[in-house]
Amino acid sequence: MKIPELREKLSGLSEKELVYLAVEFYKLIPKAKREMYQLDIMTEAPDPASKPPKLQGSTDSIADMEHKIKEFIKHAESGYYIRYNTVVSRKARKAWRSTLKSWYKALTSTNRPEADLDRQSELLIQLYFLLHRGTRIKTFTSAEPFEAINVVQTKFYRSVLDLLEQAAGKSDVINRGIPLMLHSSDGKVQATHLIDEFLLLISIPDLYEQSIEKIQSLLTGLYEENSKASSLTKMRSDYQSNYNNKVNALAELGLVVYLRLGEHTNALNFFDRHYIHPNTEVKLYMLIYYLFREGKPELIRHTIETAKNNNIKPRKSLLDLDQYIAINNTLPESF
Repeated sequence: MKIPELREKLSGLSEKELVYLAVEFYKLIPKAKREMYQLDIMTEAPDPASKPPKLQGSTDSIADMEHKIKEFIKHAESGYYIRYNTVVSRKARKAWRSTLKSWYKALTSTNRPEADLDRQSELLIQLYFLLHRGTRIKTFTSAEPFEAINVVQTKFYRSVLDLLEQAAGKSDVINRGIPLMLHSSDGKVQATHLIDEFLLLISIPDLYEQSIEKIQSLLTGLYEENSKASSLTKMRSDYQSNYNNKVNALAELGLVVYLRLGEHTNALNFFDRHYIHPNTEVKLYMLIYYLFREGKPELIRHTIETAKNNNIKPRKSLLDLDQYIAINNTLPESF
C-alpha cells in the first residue's frame, strides 16, 4: 500500500480505530528504532509538518551497528571476505564495499536522533584500523580498501579527528589523533598528508604546546620499546622500517609545530635529533622540503649554509633553490 492510499484509508476511520492502529503499529517497531526516530517525543506533540530525521548511511541503531561491525571485523580478519566460506554469504562478500560505506556515513553523522559521539568515534577508529590493515594484508578483494569505498585514507583520518573533536574537544584530537597517525605511518601513506589534516584542527599556541608534549611522550615510548627489543627483532627489515617511519613522522610533526610556534632553533634541533636516515644529505633534503612547505626562505638559506659548513654537500636542486632565494628574496612556486 502506498502512502496516499494509507492516508485515504486512515481518514475514514473513527478516533477509536485510529488509536487502536497507532498502538499496534507502535508495538511492531523495535525499541531501538523508536528511540532513533524519537517516536515517544513525537506522540507528545505531533506536528504534521515535521518529518523524522533523514539518516545518512545505515539506519541501524548505534548498538546494532556496534554488534555488526565487531562481527564484520572478526570475519574480515579471518579472511572470510576474500574466499569461499559458510560463515559469510556470497551476497555479503560481494557487498563489503557498500556495507563499509554505509557504516562510514552513519558513524560520521552527528545529528542522529540517538547520536553517541564517543561510541561512534570508537567504532569509526576500529573501521579505520581494519581498512588500513587491508592495505598491507590481503583482507578484501581490493588492495586499496579506502579507495574502494570512495573515501581516501586522509579523508577517513580527518573524519575521525572531526568526530573526536565534537565528542571530547581538541585535546582528544591531540591525544588520540597523533597515535592514530603513527599507526598509519608505515610507508604506505605518507605521514605528511595525515599531518596536514591534523594541523588543520590545531591552530593556537596552547594546542601546539600540548602537541609537543604528546610527541615527546610518544618518542620516549618508542625509544624505550626499541631499547628493549632483541637484536634479532631489530635485524628484521619490517621492524626497522616500521620503527623509522613512526619516529620520522613524529620528527616531522614536531618540526612543523615548533615552526608554527616561531621557535626556529628548537624546530631545527628537534628534527636533527630525531629524524632517522643514514645519509646526512638525504636528511638535509627532507628538512629543506618541510621548510619549503612551511614557507621559510630565510631558514632554508641558513640551513643550507650550516650544512655546507659541516661538510655536507647539498644536491644541485638545493643549491639552485638557495640561489633562487638569494636573487628573488622569496620561494619559487615549486620545489
